[in-house]
Amino acid sequence: MLPATRNFVVPGLLYLMLGVLCMALPQVAALAIGVLLGVGLLAAGVSSLVFAGTLVGWPGAGISFFSGLLTLASGVVVLLFPALGALSLTAILVVFFLLDGLLKSAIAWRAWGLPGSGWIALHGAASLLLAVLVLEGWPASADWVLGLFLGIHFMLKGWAWLIIGLGRPRVY
Repeated sequence: MLPATRNFVVPGLLYLMLGVLCMALPQVAALAIGVLLGVGLLAAGVSSLVFAGTLVGWPGAGISFFSGLLTLASGVVVLLFPALGALSLTAILVVFFLLDGLLKSAIAWRAWGLPGSGWIALHGAASLLLAVLVLEGWPASADWVLGLFLGIHFMLKGWAWLIIGLGRPRVY
C-alpha cells in the first residue's frame, strides 16, 4: 500500500460510518441539515450587516443593510423551525431532479445512437423517478429524504475512498 493511499482509509471508514448513521436516522440527519442551514444563514446575515456598516455613504449601503437583515432573519427562522429548512431543501431537491431528468432526457434524445446515449437516458429517467417519488410523499418525505440521500452520498464516498486506500483494482 502506497503511503499516500493510506490517507484514504481512515476518512473512508468515517464516511462509511457517517453514511450508515444518516441512513439509520434520516430524520435526525435532515434536522441537522436544517440547523446547519440556519447557522449558515445566521453567520452570513451577521457578516452582511457588519459589511453594510462599512459602506456608509455608498449608494447601496441601505439596501445592503436590509439584505443583511433579511439573511439574519431567515437564519433565525430556520433555527427556530429547522424542519422548515429541511422542507425547503427537499422542495428544491425535487425541482433539481425534475429539471435534471428533463435535461438529461433531452440530451439523450438529441444524441440517440451515439455511444453512452442510453446511459444518459437512464440517468434522466432515474432523476425523473426520484423527483416523482420524493414529490409523491412531500411534505412528509422532507423528514427523511435529505438524510437518506446524504447517507447514500457519504457511503458511496466512503466506499470509494476505502477502495483507493486499500489499493484495490480499478472498476474499469
